[in-house]
Amino acid sequence: MTRERAVRAATAIYLVFVAVVTLTPQPAPGRPPAFVMQVLALLHQCGVPPWFGYDELEFSANIALFVPVGALLAWWWGRERWWLVGVVGFAMTVTIEVVQFAIPGRFPDLRDVVANTLGTLVGLGVTLALQRWTGRSKRRPRARPSPGDTGDLPDSSTEPMAR
Repeated sequence: MTRERAVRAATAIYLVFVAVVTLTPQPAPGRPPAFVMQVLALLHQCGVPPWFGYDELEFSANIALFVPVGALLAWWWGRERWWLVGVVGFAMTVTIEVVQFAIPGRFPDLRDVVANTLGTLVGLGVTLALQRWTGRSKRRPRARPSPGDTGDLPDSSTEPMAR
Protein backbone atom coordinates (compact mmCIF):
# COMPACT_ATOMS: atom_id res chain seq x y z
CA MET A 1 0.00 0.00 0.00
CA THR A 2 1.42 3.37 -0.97
CA ARG A 3 1.73 6.20 1.52
CA GLU A 4 -0.94 8.17 -0.32
CA ARG A 5 -3.41 5.28 -0.16
CA ALA A 6 -2.68 4.79 3.53
CA VAL A 7 -3.31 8.47 4.27
CA ARG A 8 -6.46 8.39 2.12
CA ALA A 9 -7.74 5.41 4.13
CA ALA A 10 -6.78 7.03 7.45
CA THR A 11 -8.58 10.23 6.44
CA ALA A 12 -11.77 8.39 5.49
CA ILE A 13 -11.74 6.25 8.64
CA TYR A 14 -11.10 9.22 10.89
CA LEU A 15 -13.82 11.35 9.31
CA VAL A 16 -16.31 8.50 9.83
CA PHE A 17 -15.14 8.29 13.46
CA VAL A 18 -15.71 12.06 13.91
CA ALA A 19 -19.19 11.72 12.40
CA VAL A 20 -20.08 8.87 14.76
CA VAL A 21 -18.75 10.74 17.81
CA THR A 22 -20.46 14.03 16.96
CA LEU A 23 -23.65 13.04 15.14
CA THR A 24 -25.10 10.02 16.95
CA PRO A 25 -27.95 10.47 19.41
CA GLN A 26 -27.04 10.66 23.08
CA PRO A 27 -28.99 9.75 26.20
CA ALA A 28 -31.05 12.47 27.83
CA PRO A 29 -28.92 15.15 29.46
CA GLY A 30 -28.12 14.81 33.07
CA ARG A 31 -24.98 14.07 34.95
CA PRO A 32 -21.85 13.40 32.92
CA PRO A 33 -21.15 9.68 32.37
CA ALA A 34 -19.40 7.91 35.25
CA PHE A 35 -16.43 7.08 33.03
CA VAL A 36 -15.84 10.76 32.30
CA MET A 37 -16.00 11.60 35.99
CA GLN A 38 -13.50 8.80 36.72
CA VAL A 39 -11.11 10.23 34.10
CA LEU A 40 -11.49 13.66 35.69
CA ALA A 41 -10.78 12.23 39.17
CA LEU A 42 -7.68 10.49 37.79
CA LEU A 43 -6.49 13.73 36.22
CA HIS A 44 -6.89 15.51 39.57
CA GLN A 45 -4.92 12.73 41.30
CA CYS A 46 -2.14 13.26 38.73
CA GLY A 47 -1.85 16.94 39.61
CA VAL A 48 -4.36 18.64 37.32
CA PRO A 49 -5.75 21.60 39.32
CA PRO A 50 -9.21 21.28 40.89
CA TRP A 51 -10.61 24.15 38.79
CA PHE A 52 -10.24 21.89 35.72
CA GLY A 53 -13.73 20.38 35.65
CA TYR A 54 -16.12 18.74 33.23
CA ASP A 55 -16.48 21.79 30.96
CA GLU A 56 -12.70 22.14 30.61
CA LEU A 57 -12.32 18.42 29.95
CA GLU A 58 -15.01 18.52 27.26
CA PHE A 59 -13.40 21.58 25.62
CA SER A 60 -9.98 19.85 25.66
CA ALA A 61 -11.49 16.66 24.23
CA ASN A 62 -13.07 18.66 21.39
CA ILE A 63 -9.69 20.18 20.58
CA ALA A 64 -8.04 16.74 20.64
CA LEU A 65 -10.78 15.26 18.43
CA PHE A 66 -10.01 17.72 15.62
CA VAL A 67 -6.19 17.76 15.76
CA PRO A 68 -6.03 14.74 13.41
CA VAL A 69 -8.51 16.44 11.06
CA GLY A 70 -6.16 19.41 10.69
CA ALA A 71 -3.13 17.14 10.36
CA LEU A 72 -4.69 14.95 7.67
CA LEU A 73 -6.05 17.90 5.68
CA ALA A 74 -2.68 19.64 5.91
CA TRP A 75 -1.00 16.52 4.58
CA TRP A 76 -3.33 16.59 1.58
CA TRP A 77 -3.16 20.30 0.81
CA GLY A 78 0.33 21.20 2.02
CA ARG A 79 1.80 24.63 2.69
CA GLU A 80 0.44 26.28 -0.40
CA ARG A 81 -3.18 25.85 0.67
CA TRP A 82 -2.76 25.88 4.45
CA TRP A 83 -5.57 28.43 4.82
CA LEU A 84 -8.02 25.96 3.27
CA VAL A 85 -7.46 23.59 6.20
CA GLY A 86 -8.72 26.21 8.66
CA VAL A 87 -11.70 27.11 6.48
CA VAL A 88 -12.73 23.46 6.00
CA GLY A 89 -12.23 22.69 9.71
CA PHE A 90 -14.42 25.65 10.66
CA ALA A 91 -17.08 24.78 8.06
CA MET A 92 -17.07 21.15 9.15
CA THR A 93 -17.63 22.00 12.80
CA VAL A 94 -20.33 24.59 12.05
CA THR A 95 -22.10 21.95 9.94
CA ILE A 96 -21.86 19.45 12.79
CA GLU A 97 -23.29 21.93 15.29
CA VAL A 98 -26.19 22.88 12.97
CA VAL A 99 -27.05 19.22 12.31
CA GLN A 100 -27.00 18.54 16.06
CA PHE A 101 -30.17 20.65 16.41
CA ALA A 102 -32.07 17.70 14.92
CA ILE A 103 -30.34 14.93 16.88
CA PRO A 104 -31.83 13.76 20.20
CA GLY A 105 -29.58 14.40 23.16
CA ARG A 106 -27.26 16.71 21.20
CA PHE A 107 -26.91 20.38 21.99
CA PRO A 108 -25.07 22.72 19.63
CA ASP A 109 -22.59 24.94 21.43
CA LEU A 110 -20.47 27.83 20.19
CA ARG A 111 -17.64 26.59 22.44
CA ASP A 112 -17.54 23.40 20.37
CA VAL A 113 -17.07 25.46 17.20
CA VAL A 114 -14.17 27.29 18.85
CA ALA A 115 -12.57 24.12 20.27
CA ASN A 116 -12.94 22.08 17.08
CA THR A 117 -11.55 24.87 14.91
CA LEU A 118 -8.68 25.34 17.35
CA GLY A 119 -7.96 21.60 17.17
CA THR A 120 -7.92 21.76 13.38
CA LEU A 121 -5.44 24.66 13.51
CA VAL A 122 -3.22 22.81 16.00
CA GLY A 123 -3.14 19.78 13.68
CA LEU A 124 -2.31 22.07 10.76
CA GLY A 125 0.51 23.75 12.68
CA VAL A 126 2.03 20.49 13.88
CA THR A 127 1.93 18.99 10.38
CA LEU A 128 3.47 22.04 8.71
CA ALA A 129 6.18 22.17 11.38
CA LEU A 130 6.96 18.47 10.91
CA GLN A 131 7.03 18.86 7.13
CA ARG A 132 9.46 21.75 7.42
CA TRP A 133 11.60 19.91 9.98
CA THR A 134 11.79 16.73 7.92
CA GLY A 135 12.03 18.55 4.60
CA ARG A 136 8.92 16.83 3.28
CA SER A 137 6.02 18.71 1.84
CA LYS A 138 3.18 18.26 -0.60
CA ARG A 139 4.50 21.38 -2.32
CA ARG A 140 5.07 20.70 -5.97
CA PRO A 141 8.56 21.42 -7.32
CA ARG A 142 8.83 24.31 -9.74
CA ALA A 143 9.20 23.47 -13.38
CA ARG A 144 12.78 23.35 -14.53
CA PRO A 145 13.74 25.71 -17.31
CA SER A 146 14.41 24.15 -20.66
CA PRO A 147 17.99 24.12 -21.99
CA GLY A 148 19.02 27.59 -23.10
CA ASP A 149 16.30 29.29 -20.99
CA THR A 150 17.93 31.70 -18.56
CA GLY A 151 14.72 32.44 -16.66
CA ASP A 152 15.26 35.44 -14.41
CA LEU A 153 19.00 35.63 -15.01
CA PRO A 154 20.24 38.85 -16.60
CA ASP A 155 21.27 38.68 -20.23
CA SER A 156 25.06 38.63 -20.06
CA SER A 157 25.36 40.43 -23.39
CA THR A 158 23.44 43.52 -22.23
CA GLU A 159 23.84 43.71 -18.46
CA PRO A 160 27.07 43.63 -16.52
CA MET A 161 27.30 41.05 -13.75
CA ALA A 162 27.48 42.35 -10.20
CA ARG A 163 30.74 41.60 -8.44
